[in-house]
Amino acid sequence: MDTTLGTRKVIETCLCVLVALLVGLFLAAPNSYFALLFLGGVLCLLVSPIIMRWHRELLLVFWNSSISVFFLPGHPEAWMVLAGLSLGITILNRILDGRRELKFVPQLSISLLVLLAVVLVTAQLRGGIGFRALGGDVQGGRKYIYIVAAVIAFYAVSSVRIPPEKVRFCVSAFFVGYIALAMSNFAYMLGPMFYWLFLFFPSSYALSQAEAEYMFGQVNRFNGIGVSMTAPFFMTIFFWGAAGILEWRKPWRLGTVILIVAISALGGFRSVLVLFGLVFAMMFWLEGLAKTRWLPMFFLVAAIGMVALMPVARHLPLVMQRSISFLPLKISPIAERDAAASTEWRLKMWKRLLAEAPHYFWLGKGYALSPTDISMAMESVRRGFFESYEAAIVAGNYHSGPLSVLIIFGIPGLLAFAVFLWLGWRTLARNYRHGPVELRVINRFLLACYLAKVAFYIGIFGDISSDLPFFVGLIGLGIAINGVDPGCTPSLAEKSTLEGDEQGNSERPLKD
Repeated sequence: MDTTLGTRKVIETCLCVLVALLVGLFLAAPNSYFALLFLGGVLCLLVSPIIMRWHRELLLVFWNSSISVFFLPGHPEAWMVLAGLSLGITILNRILDGRRELKFVPQLSISLLVLLAVVLVTAQLRGGIGFRALGGDVQGGRKYIYIVAAVIAFYAVSSVRIPPEKVRFCVSAFFVGYIALAMSNFAYMLGPMFYWLFLFFPSSYALSQAEAEYMFGQVNRFNGIGVSMTAPFFMTIFFWGAAGILEWRKPWRLGTVILIVAISALGGFRSVLVLFGLVFAMMFWLEGLAKTRWLPMFFLVAAIGMVALMPVARHLPLVMQRSISFLPLKISPIAERDAAASTEWRLKMWKRLLAEAPHYFWLGKGYALSPTDISMAMESVRRGFFESYEAAIVAGNYHSGPLSVLIIFGIPGLLAFAVFLWLGWRTLARNYRHGPVELRVINRFLLACYLAKVAFYIGIFGDISSDLPFFVGLIGLGIAINGVDPGCTPSLAEKSTLEGDEQGNSERPLKD
Protein backbone atom coordinates (compact mmCIF):
# COMPACT_ATOMS: atom_id res chain seq x y z
CA MET A 1 0.00 0.00 0.00
CA ASP A 2 2.79 2.44 0.96
CA THR A 3 4.74 1.46 -2.15
CA THR A 4 1.72 2.27 -4.37
CA LEU A 5 1.23 5.67 -2.74
CA GLY A 6 4.93 6.44 -3.05
CA THR A 7 4.96 5.55 -6.75
CA ARG A 8 1.88 7.70 -7.35
CA LYS A 9 3.49 10.72 -5.67
CA VAL A 10 6.64 10.29 -7.73
CA ILE A 11 4.62 10.19 -10.97
CA GLU A 12 2.58 13.24 -9.98
CA THR A 13 5.74 15.15 -9.06
CA CYS A 14 7.40 14.27 -12.36
CA LEU A 15 4.33 15.37 -14.34
CA CYS A 16 4.14 18.69 -12.45
CA VAL A 17 7.86 19.34 -13.03
CA LEU A 18 7.47 18.51 -16.73
CA VAL A 19 4.49 20.85 -17.13
CA ALA A 20 6.31 23.60 -15.21
CA LEU A 21 9.36 23.25 -17.49
CA LEU A 22 7.19 23.40 -20.62
CA VAL A 23 5.30 26.44 -19.31
CA GLY A 24 8.57 28.22 -18.59
CA LEU A 25 9.93 27.29 -22.01
CA PHE A 26 6.85 28.56 -23.87
CA LEU A 27 6.64 31.71 -21.77
CA ALA A 28 10.17 32.54 -22.84
CA ALA A 29 9.07 32.35 -26.51
CA PRO A 30 5.27 32.85 -26.60
CA ASN A 31 5.07 33.98 -30.22
CA SER A 32 4.49 30.55 -31.77
CA TYR A 33 0.94 29.31 -32.17
CA PHE A 34 1.74 25.98 -30.48
CA ALA A 35 3.07 27.84 -27.43
CA LEU A 36 -0.13 29.86 -27.14
CA LEU A 37 -2.23 26.72 -27.55
CA PHE A 38 -0.28 24.86 -24.86
CA LEU A 39 -0.42 27.76 -22.39
CA GLY A 40 -4.12 28.18 -23.06
CA GLY A 41 -4.69 24.46 -22.47
CA VAL A 42 -2.85 24.59 -19.15
CA LEU A 43 -4.88 27.63 -18.11
CA CYS A 44 -8.15 25.88 -19.02
CA LEU A 45 -7.08 22.82 -17.02
CA LEU A 46 -6.39 24.95 -13.96
CA VAL A 47 -9.76 26.72 -14.12
CA SER A 48 -11.76 23.60 -15.04
CA PRO A 49 -13.08 23.09 -11.44
CA ILE A 50 -14.43 26.65 -11.52
CA ILE A 51 -16.05 26.07 -14.91
CA MET A 52 -17.63 22.81 -13.73
CA ARG A 53 -19.12 24.55 -10.70
CA TRP A 54 -20.21 27.91 -12.16
CA HIS A 55 -20.38 27.29 -15.91
CA ARG A 56 -23.74 29.00 -16.43
CA GLU A 57 -22.85 32.02 -14.31
CA LEU A 58 -19.58 32.42 -16.24
CA LEU A 59 -21.47 32.17 -19.52
CA LEU A 60 -23.75 35.03 -18.48
CA VAL A 61 -20.83 37.19 -17.30
CA PHE A 62 -18.97 36.81 -20.63
CA TRP A 63 -22.12 36.94 -22.80
CA ASN A 64 -21.85 40.59 -23.90
CA SER A 65 -18.17 41.17 -23.17
CA SER A 66 -16.70 40.34 -26.63
CA ILE A 67 -13.60 38.93 -24.86
CA SER A 68 -11.84 36.56 -27.25
CA VAL A 69 -10.06 33.27 -26.60
CA PHE A 70 -6.99 34.24 -28.57
CA PHE A 71 -5.19 30.87 -28.44
CA LEU A 72 -7.95 29.03 -30.32
CA PRO A 73 -8.22 29.08 -34.14
CA GLY A 74 -10.30 32.01 -35.35
CA HIS A 75 -10.15 33.71 -31.93
CA PRO A 76 -13.74 32.84 -30.89
CA GLU A 77 -15.34 34.92 -28.19
CA ALA A 78 -15.35 33.49 -24.69
CA TRP A 79 -19.15 33.20 -24.51
CA MET A 80 -19.16 30.90 -27.56
CA VAL A 81 -16.74 28.47 -25.92
CA LEU A 82 -18.55 28.66 -22.59
CA ALA A 83 -21.91 28.05 -24.32
CA GLY A 84 -20.68 24.71 -25.65
CA LEU A 85 -19.07 23.77 -22.34
CA SER A 86 -22.14 24.78 -20.33
CA LEU A 87 -24.57 22.83 -22.49
CA GLY A 88 -22.25 19.80 -22.44
CA ILE A 89 -21.93 19.92 -18.64
CA THR A 90 -25.71 20.34 -18.29
CA ILE A 91 -26.38 17.29 -20.47
CA LEU A 92 -23.72 15.29 -18.61
CA ASN A 93 -25.30 16.17 -15.26
CA ARG A 94 -28.68 15.04 -16.62
CA ILE A 95 -27.20 11.70 -17.68
CA LEU A 96 -25.49 11.12 -14.33
CA ASP A 97 -28.46 12.29 -12.25
CA GLY A 98 -31.85 11.23 -13.59
CA ARG A 99 -33.64 13.55 -11.14
CA ARG A 100 -32.40 16.62 -13.01
CA GLU A 101 -34.86 17.48 -15.74
CA LEU A 102 -34.16 19.55 -18.84
CA LYS A 103 -37.22 21.57 -19.82
CA PHE A 104 -37.89 23.55 -22.97
CA VAL A 105 -40.64 25.74 -24.45
CA PRO A 106 -41.70 23.59 -27.45
CA GLN A 107 -42.93 26.30 -29.83
CA LEU A 108 -40.01 28.60 -29.12
CA SER A 109 -37.51 25.78 -29.51
CA ILE A 110 -39.04 24.69 -32.82
CA SER A 111 -38.97 28.23 -34.24
CA LEU A 112 -35.32 28.65 -33.24
CA LEU A 113 -34.37 25.30 -34.79
CA VAL A 114 -36.24 26.20 -37.98
CA LEU A 115 -34.26 29.44 -38.16
CA LEU A 116 -31.05 27.48 -37.62
CA ALA A 117 -32.05 25.06 -40.41
CA VAL A 118 -32.61 27.98 -42.81
CA VAL A 119 -29.19 29.38 -41.88
CA LEU A 120 -27.41 26.06 -42.46
CA VAL A 121 -29.21 25.34 -45.74
CA THR A 122 -28.34 28.83 -47.00
CA ALA A 123 -24.74 28.31 -45.98
CA GLN A 124 -24.58 25.00 -47.83
CA LEU A 125 -26.10 26.38 -51.01
CA ARG A 126 -24.16 29.66 -50.99
CA GLY A 127 -20.55 28.61 -50.78
CA GLY A 128 -20.39 26.82 -47.44
CA ILE A 129 -19.04 27.98 -44.08
CA GLY A 130 -15.55 29.27 -44.78
CA PHE A 131 -12.89 30.30 -42.27
CA ARG A 132 -9.93 32.30 -43.43
CA ALA A 133 -8.26 31.66 -40.06
CA LEU A 134 -8.21 27.94 -40.92
CA GLY A 135 -6.71 28.51 -44.35
CA GLY A 136 -9.94 28.46 -46.37
CA ASP A 137 -10.34 30.26 -49.68
CA VAL A 138 -13.78 31.50 -48.61
CA GLN A 139 -14.46 33.52 -45.49
CA GLY A 140 -17.54 34.78 -43.68
CA GLY A 141 -18.04 31.73 -41.50
CA ARG A 142 -17.63 33.71 -38.28
CA LYS A 143 -21.12 35.17 -38.60
CA TYR A 144 -22.57 31.69 -39.08
CA ILE A 145 -20.79 30.62 -35.91
CA TYR A 146 -22.36 33.53 -34.02
CA ILE A 147 -25.81 32.25 -34.93
CA VAL A 148 -25.04 28.59 -34.14
CA ALA A 149 -23.40 29.58 -30.84
CA ALA A 150 -26.45 31.71 -29.96
CA VAL A 151 -28.72 28.67 -30.36
CA ILE A 152 -26.41 26.55 -28.20
CA ALA A 153 -26.23 29.30 -25.56
CA PHE A 154 -30.03 29.55 -25.49
CA TYR A 155 -30.39 25.90 -24.52
CA ALA A 156 -27.47 26.12 -22.09
CA VAL A 157 -29.21 28.93 -20.16
CA SER A 158 -32.88 28.02 -20.46
CA SER A 159 -32.86 24.24 -19.97
CA VAL A 160 -32.34 24.32 -16.18
CA ARG A 161 -34.16 26.51 -13.65
CA ILE A 162 -32.14 29.26 -11.95
CA PRO A 163 -32.51 29.07 -8.14
CA PRO A 164 -34.43 32.06 -6.68
CA GLU A 165 -31.44 33.23 -4.65
CA LYS A 166 -29.34 33.58 -7.84
CA VAL A 167 -31.89 35.37 -10.01
CA ARG A 168 -30.74 38.95 -9.43
CA PHE A 169 -27.09 37.98 -9.82
CA CYS A 170 -27.70 36.16 -13.11
CA VAL A 171 -29.69 39.04 -14.61
CA SER A 172 -27.01 41.53 -13.55
CA ALA A 173 -24.25 39.27 -14.90
CA PHE A 174 -25.87 39.20 -18.34
CA PHE A 175 -25.46 42.99 -18.74
CA VAL A 176 -22.25 43.61 -16.80
CA GLY A 177 -20.09 42.20 -19.61
CA TYR A 178 -20.58 45.37 -21.66
CA ILE A 179 -18.09 47.12 -19.36
CA ALA A 180 -15.24 45.11 -20.92
CA LEU A 181 -15.75 46.90 -24.25
CA ALA A 182 -14.11 50.03 -22.79
CA MET A 183 -10.81 48.18 -22.39
CA SER A 184 -10.01 48.64 -26.10
CA ASN A 185 -10.00 52.42 -25.73
CA PHE A 186 -8.01 52.29 -22.50
CA ALA A 187 -5.43 49.93 -24.03
CA TYR A 188 -4.86 52.34 -26.91
CA MET A 189 -4.62 55.37 -24.61
CA LEU A 190 -2.09 53.60 -22.37
CA GLY A 191 0.26 53.09 -25.31
CA PRO A 192 2.19 50.24 -26.98
CA MET A 193 3.17 48.71 -23.63
CA PHE A 194 -0.47 47.64 -23.22
CA TYR A 195 -1.28 46.64 -26.79
CA TRP A 196 -1.15 43.00 -25.71
CA LEU A 197 -4.61 43.60 -24.24
CA PHE A 198 -5.95 43.54 -27.80
CA LEU A 199 -5.43 39.76 -27.67
CA PHE A 200 -8.44 39.66 -25.34
CA PHE A 201 -10.44 42.75 -26.25
CA PRO A 202 -11.56 43.70 -29.79
CA SER A 203 -9.32 46.35 -31.34
CA SER A 204 -12.16 47.49 -33.63
CA TYR A 205 -13.50 49.74 -30.86
CA ALA A 206 -10.21 51.69 -30.86
CA LEU A 207 -10.03 52.23 -34.62
CA SER A 208 -11.70 55.63 -34.47
CA GLN A 209 -9.06 56.79 -31.99
CA ALA A 210 -6.28 55.66 -34.31
CA GLU A 211 -7.92 57.27 -37.33
CA ALA A 212 -8.34 60.58 -35.52
CA GLU A 213 -4.70 60.54 -34.44
CA TYR A 214 -2.97 59.36 -37.62
CA MET A 215 -5.43 60.58 -40.25
CA PHE A 216 -6.17 63.91 -38.55
CA GLY A 217 -9.83 63.17 -37.98
CA GLN A 218 -11.79 65.96 -36.41
CA VAL A 219 -14.24 63.77 -34.43
CA ASN A 220 -12.30 61.54 -32.04
CA ARG A 221 -14.73 58.80 -31.03
CA PHE A 222 -14.28 56.45 -28.06
CA ASN A 223 -16.55 53.71 -29.36
CA GLY A 224 -15.83 51.13 -26.68
CA ILE A 225 -16.41 53.54 -23.80
CA GLY A 226 -19.68 54.69 -25.36
CA VAL A 227 -21.10 51.19 -25.75
CA SER A 228 -19.76 50.04 -22.35
CA MET A 229 -22.12 52.48 -20.64
CA THR A 230 -24.92 50.10 -21.63
CA ALA A 231 -24.05 48.08 -18.51
CA PRO A 232 -24.50 50.80 -15.84
CA PHE A 233 -27.54 52.24 -17.62
CA PHE A 234 -29.34 48.90 -17.70
CA MET A 235 -28.36 48.33 -14.06
CA THR A 236 -29.98 51.61 -13.00
CA ILE A 237 -33.17 50.66 -14.83
CA PHE A 238 -33.05 47.18 -13.29
CA PHE A 239 -32.54 48.26 -9.67
CA TRP A 240 -34.46 51.56 -9.57
CA GLY A 241 -37.02 51.39 -12.37
CA ALA A 242 -38.33 54.44 -14.22
CA ALA A 243 -40.21 55.79 -11.20
CA GLY A 244 -37.19 55.32 -8.95
CA ILE A 245 -34.95 57.30 -11.30
CA LEU A 246 -37.42 60.20 -11.36
CA GLU A 247 -37.94 60.12 -7.58
CA TRP A 248 -37.50 63.77 -6.54
CA ARG A 249 -36.51 62.87 -2.98
CA LYS A 250 -33.46 61.02 -4.36
CA PRO A 251 -32.07 63.39 -7.01
CA TRP A 252 -28.70 61.62 -7.05
CA ARG A 253 -30.34 58.79 -8.98
CA LEU A 254 -31.31 61.05 -11.88
CA GLY A 255 -27.86 62.64 -11.66
CA THR A 256 -26.24 59.21 -11.97
CA VAL A 257 -28.26 58.40 -15.09
CA ILE A 258 -27.40 61.76 -16.65
CA LEU A 259 -23.69 61.12 -15.97
CA ILE A 260 -23.93 57.66 -17.58
CA VAL A 261 -25.63 59.10 -20.66
CA ALA A 262 -23.01 61.87 -20.88
CA ILE A 263 -20.15 59.34 -20.79
CA SER A 264 -21.89 57.18 -23.40
CA ALA A 265 -21.95 60.24 -25.70
CA LEU A 266 -18.14 59.93 -25.94
CA GLY A 267 -18.72 57.06 -28.35
CA GLY A 268 -20.34 59.35 -30.89
CA PHE A 269 -23.24 56.92 -31.37
CA ARG A 270 -26.65 58.52 -31.73
CA SER A 271 -28.08 55.01 -31.72
CA VAL A 272 -26.87 54.32 -28.16
CA LEU A 273 -28.79 57.32 -26.80
CA VAL A 274 -31.86 56.25 -28.80
CA LEU A 275 -31.64 52.75 -27.30
CA PHE A 276 -31.39 54.19 -23.80
CA GLY A 277 -34.47 56.29 -24.48
CA LEU A 278 -36.42 53.30 -25.79
CA VAL A 279 -35.57 51.16 -22.75
CA PHE A 280 -36.59 53.93 -20.36
CA ALA A 281 -39.82 54.58 -22.30
CA MET A 282 -40.77 50.88 -22.28
CA MET A 283 -40.08 50.63 -18.57
CA PHE A 284 -42.06 53.83 -17.95
CA TRP A 285 -45.02 52.40 -19.86
CA LEU A 286 -44.94 48.92 -18.29
CA GLU A 287 -44.81 50.45 -14.81
CA GLY A 288 -48.10 52.14 -15.62
CA LEU A 289 -46.70 55.64 -15.16
CA ALA A 290 -48.12 57.02 -18.43
CA LYS A 291 -51.49 57.61 -16.74
CA THR A 292 -50.16 59.09 -13.52
CA ARG A 293 -48.51 62.31 -12.31
CA TRP A 294 -45.17 60.87 -13.40
CA LEU A 295 -45.90 61.64 -17.07
CA PRO A 296 -45.89 65.46 -16.68
CA MET A 297 -42.92 65.12 -14.34
CA PHE A 298 -41.03 63.21 -17.05
CA PHE A 299 -41.77 65.90 -19.64
CA LEU A 300 -40.75 68.57 -17.15
CA VAL A 301 -37.39 66.88 -16.57
CA ALA A 302 -36.89 66.47 -20.34
CA ALA A 303 -37.73 70.14 -20.96
CA ILE A 304 -35.33 71.30 -18.25
CA GLY A 305 -32.63 69.13 -19.76
CA MET A 306 -33.16 70.57 -23.25
CA VAL A 307 -33.09 74.14 -21.92
CA ALA A 308 -29.90 73.40 -19.98
CA LEU A 309 -28.25 71.95 -23.12
CA MET A 310 -29.09 74.83 -25.45
CA PRO A 311 -26.42 77.33 -24.32
CA VAL A 312 -23.64 74.70 -23.91
CA ALA A 313 -24.31 72.32 -26.82
CA ARG A 314 -21.88 74.03 -29.20
CA HIS A 315 -19.16 74.06 -26.54
CA LEU A 316 -19.24 70.30 -25.89
CA PRO A 317 -16.57 68.02 -27.43
CA LEU A 318 -17.30 67.29 -31.08
CA VAL A 319 -17.90 63.62 -30.37
CA MET A 320 -20.62 64.46 -27.84
CA GLN A 321 -22.18 66.95 -30.25
CA ARG A 322 -22.35 64.18 -32.82
CA SER A 323 -24.18 61.94 -30.34
CA ILE A 324 -26.89 64.56 -29.69
CA SER A 325 -27.14 65.71 -33.31
CA PHE A 326 -30.62 64.18 -33.63
CA LEU A 327 -31.95 66.63 -31.03
CA PRO A 328 -33.24 70.10 -32.06
CA LEU A 329 -30.10 71.85 -30.82
CA LYS A 330 -27.54 74.12 -32.43
CA ILE A 331 -24.26 72.25 -32.71
CA SER A 332 -20.97 72.64 -34.55
CA PRO A 333 -21.21 72.36 -38.36
CA ILE A 334 -18.39 69.80 -38.25
CA ALA A 335 -20.31 67.40 -35.98
CA GLU A 336 -23.56 68.08 -37.84
CA ARG A 337 -21.91 67.35 -41.19
CA ASP A 338 -20.28 64.16 -39.90
CA ALA A 339 -23.58 62.83 -38.58
CA ALA A 340 -25.48 63.82 -41.73
CA ALA A 341 -22.90 62.08 -43.92
CA SER A 342 -23.34 58.88 -41.91
CA THR A 343 -27.13 59.02 -42.32
CA GLU A 344 -26.87 59.71 -46.04
CA TRP A 345 -24.41 56.83 -46.41
CA ARG A 346 -26.88 54.40 -44.83
CA LEU A 347 -29.87 55.64 -46.81
CA LYS A 348 -27.99 55.21 -50.11
CA MET A 349 -26.91 51.72 -49.13
CA TRP A 350 -30.44 50.70 -48.09
CA LYS A 351 -31.85 52.01 -51.37
CA ARG A 352 -29.35 49.90 -53.28
CA LEU A 353 -30.09 46.82 -51.14
CA LEU A 354 -33.86 47.13 -51.59
CA ALA A 355 -33.31 47.08 -55.36
CA GLU A 356 -31.30 43.85 -54.98
CA ALA A 357 -33.71 42.19 -52.51
CA PRO A 358 -35.87 40.43 -55.17
CA HIS A 359 -32.78 38.48 -56.33
CA TYR A 360 -32.48 36.91 -52.88
CA PHE A 361 -36.19 36.45 -52.14
CA TRP A 362 -36.27 32.65 -51.85
CA LEU A 363 -32.59 31.89 -51.34
CA GLY A 364 -30.52 34.41 -49.44
CA LYS A 365 -27.09 35.67 -50.34
CA GLY A 366 -25.38 34.04 -47.36
CA TYR A 367 -22.21 35.20 -45.66
CA ALA A 368 -19.65 33.40 -47.84
CA LEU A 369 -17.36 35.81 -49.63
CA SER A 370 -13.97 35.80 -51.25
CA PRO A 371 -11.08 37.83 -49.83
CA THR A 372 -10.37 38.89 -53.41
CA ASP A 373 -13.83 40.42 -53.72
CA ILE A 374 -13.34 42.40 -50.52
CA SER A 375 -9.92 43.60 -51.61
CA MET A 376 -11.18 44.65 -55.05
CA ALA A 377 -14.18 46.45 -53.55
CA MET A 378 -12.03 48.40 -51.09
CA GLU A 379 -9.54 49.31 -53.80
CA SER A 380 -12.37 50.43 -56.10
CA VAL A 381 -13.76 52.62 -53.32
CA ARG A 382 -10.31 54.08 -52.71
CA ARG A 383 -9.90 54.95 -56.39
CA GLY A 384 -13.38 56.42 -56.63
CA PHE A 385 -14.90 53.77 -58.93
CA PHE A 386 -17.38 52.58 -56.27
CA GLU A 387 -19.49 54.40 -53.71
CA SER A 388 -18.14 54.16 -50.17
CA TYR A 389 -20.93 51.82 -49.09
CA GLU A 390 -20.06 49.19 -51.72
CA ALA A 391 -17.38 47.64 -49.51
CA ALA A 392 -19.89 47.34 -46.65
CA ILE A 393 -22.38 45.62 -48.98
CA VAL A 394 -19.76 43.12 -50.11
CA ALA A 395 -18.85 42.38 -46.47
CA GLY A 396 -22.53 41.96 -45.48
CA ASN A 397 -22.59 44.90 -43.05
CA TYR A 398 -25.95 46.46 -43.90
CA HIS A 399 -26.59 48.43 -40.67
CA SER A 400 -30.25 47.36 -40.85
CA GLY A 401 -31.86 44.54 -38.89
CA PRO A 402 -34.58 43.53 -41.40
CA LEU A 403 -32.23 43.77 -44.41
CA SER A 404 -29.58 41.71 -42.62
CA VAL A 405 -32.11 38.86 -42.53
CA LEU A 406 -33.90 39.36 -45.86
CA ILE A 407 -30.79 39.74 -48.02
CA ILE A 408 -28.71 37.08 -46.26
CA PHE A 409 -31.35 34.40 -45.63
CA GLY A 410 -34.24 35.35 -47.92
CA ILE A 411 -37.92 35.37 -47.06
CA PRO A 412 -37.73 31.94 -45.28
CA GLY A 413 -35.16 33.34 -42.85
CA LEU A 414 -37.14 36.55 -42.37
CA LEU A 415 -40.35 34.65 -41.57
CA ALA A 416 -38.57 32.24 -39.22
CA PHE A 417 -36.87 35.09 -37.38
CA ALA A 418 -40.12 37.09 -37.15
CA VAL A 419 -41.94 34.09 -35.66
CA PHE A 420 -39.12 33.59 -33.17
CA LEU A 421 -39.28 37.25 -32.08
CA TRP A 422 -43.06 37.04 -31.71
CA LEU A 423 -42.86 33.85 -29.63
CA GLY A 424 -40.11 35.43 -27.55
CA TRP A 425 -42.40 38.38 -26.82
CA ARG A 426 -45.22 36.01 -25.86
CA THR A 427 -42.91 34.11 -23.50
CA LEU A 428 -41.62 37.20 -21.70
CA ALA A 429 -45.11 38.78 -21.59
CA ARG A 430 -46.53 35.57 -20.10
CA ASN A 431 -43.78 35.57 -17.47
CA TYR A 432 -44.61 39.17 -16.58
CA ARG A 433 -48.36 38.56 -16.33
CA HIS A 434 -48.44 35.12 -14.73
CA GLY A 435 -45.04 34.65 -13.11
CA PRO A 436 -44.37 34.67 -9.35
CA VAL A 437 -45.15 37.97 -7.65
CA GLU A 438 -41.61 38.36 -6.30
CA LEU A 439 -40.23 38.12 -9.85
CA ARG A 440 -42.61 40.68 -11.33
CA VAL A 441 -40.09 43.54 -11.30
CA ILE A 442 -37.41 41.40 -12.95
CA ASN A 443 -39.85 40.07 -15.55
CA ARG A 444 -40.97 43.62 -16.32
CA PHE A 445 -37.36 44.69 -16.80
CA LEU A 446 -36.63 41.80 -19.19
CA LEU A 447 -39.79 42.52 -21.19
CA ALA A 448 -38.96 46.25 -21.41
CA CYS A 449 -35.41 45.50 -22.61
CA TYR A 450 -36.72 43.01 -25.16
CA LEU A 451 -39.37 45.33 -26.61
CA ALA A 452 -36.91 48.23 -26.79
CA LYS A 453 -34.27 46.09 -28.49
CA VAL A 454 -36.76 44.72 -31.04
CA ALA A 455 -37.94 48.24 -31.91
CA PHE A 456 -34.32 49.38 -32.14
CA TYR A 457 -33.39 46.38 -34.30
CA ILE A 458 -36.23 46.98 -36.76
CA GLY A 459 -36.13 50.76 -37.00
CA ILE A 460 -32.63 51.97 -36.12
CA PHE A 461 -29.76 49.51 -36.38
CA GLY A 462 -29.24 45.77 -36.26
CA ASP A 463 -27.56 42.66 -37.60
CA ILE A 464 -28.91 39.19 -37.01
CA SER A 465 -25.51 37.61 -36.37
CA SER A 466 -24.61 40.04 -33.58
CA ASP A 467 -28.13 40.70 -32.18
CA LEU A 468 -29.48 37.14 -32.06
CA PRO A 469 -27.28 36.32 -29.01
CA PHE A 470 -28.83 39.24 -27.12
CA PHE A 471 -32.37 38.21 -28.01
CA VAL A 472 -31.90 34.55 -27.05
CA GLY A 473 -30.12 35.63 -23.86
CA LEU A 474 -33.08 37.70 -22.67
CA ILE A 475 -35.59 35.01 -23.59
CA GLY A 476 -33.45 32.25 -22.10
CA LEU A 477 -33.09 34.18 -18.84
CA GLY A 478 -36.85 34.66 -18.68
CA ILE A 479 -37.45 30.92 -19.09
CA ALA A 480 -34.71 29.90 -16.63
CA ILE A 481 -35.99 32.33 -13.99
CA ASN A 482 -39.70 31.48 -14.23
CA GLY A 483 -39.71 27.93 -15.55
CA VAL A 484 -41.43 26.65 -18.68
CA ASP A 485 -44.93 27.38 -17.37
CA PRO A 486 -44.87 30.33 -14.95
CA GLY A 487 -48.60 30.05 -14.37
CA CYS A 488 -48.03 26.76 -12.57
CA THR A 489 -44.89 27.86 -10.72
CA PRO A 490 -45.45 28.42 -6.99
CA SER A 491 -44.16 31.64 -5.49
CA LEU A 492 -41.55 31.66 -2.76
CA ALA A 493 -44.24 32.18 -0.11
CA GLU A 494 -46.21 29.21 -1.41
CA LYS A 495 -43.05 27.10 -1.47
CA SER A 496 -42.31 27.89 2.16
CA THR A 497 -45.90 26.99 3.11
CA LEU A 498 -45.69 23.71 1.27
CA GLU A 499 -42.35 22.87 2.84
CA GLY A 500 -43.73 23.72 6.29
CA ASP A 501 -46.75 21.49 5.76
CA GLU A 502 -44.51 18.68 4.56
CA GLN A 503 -42.26 18.92 7.61
CA GLY A 504 -45.16 19.33 10.05
CA ASN A 505 -47.32 16.47 8.78
CA SER A 506 -45.68 14.10 6.31
CA GLU A 507 -48.90 12.12 5.91
CA ARG A 508 -50.93 15.17 4.86
CA PRO A 509 -51.16 15.44 1.07
CA LEU A 510 -49.72 18.61 -0.43
CA LYS A 511 -51.92 20.93 -2.42
CA ASP A 512 -51.18 21.18 -6.11
